[in-house]
Amino acid sequence: FFVDALMTPRLDEDESSTNLHLHKVLSNLEQSLANPNASMGRTMSEWSALGLVRCHMQNKPAVALLCFQEALKCCSSRACMEMAIVYHDMGYCHERLYQNNEADFAYQQAITILDELCIPQSHPRRLATQRSQSRVTRA
Repeated sequence: FFVDALMTPRLDEDESSTNLHLHKVLSNLEQSLANPNASMGRTMSEWSALGLVRCHMQNKPAVALLCFQEALKCCSSRACMEMAIVYHDMGYCHERLYQNNEADFAYQQAITILDELCIPQSHPRRLATQRSQSRVTRA
């Protein structure tokens, strides 16, 4: 039921392009969930894509957080770049909800994963996450 609720299209949007993109993301996610042979990484990517749609296109950061949490459930215990990106996106959603402590924690999780992956200090992903974290710690 919970997963079904997250995947229910919200057609109250004015822009048809938003709806087209949402339906494509939902279709991909449904295919991943229905296919027992689908990789967990693909399912993680689909949940993450749905979270991005919910946050950026529909302005629903609380719902997006739930999608990102589902994405993390698809992770192996091994750190990967996509996991760092999901934590960064969760931090952004917490920021939008004025939950700065939670945002700081999510950004720190992303940085920890980037450290584990030996991502250089000059990498754009690391720089973006560090900027975001400093923004919430100043607030």
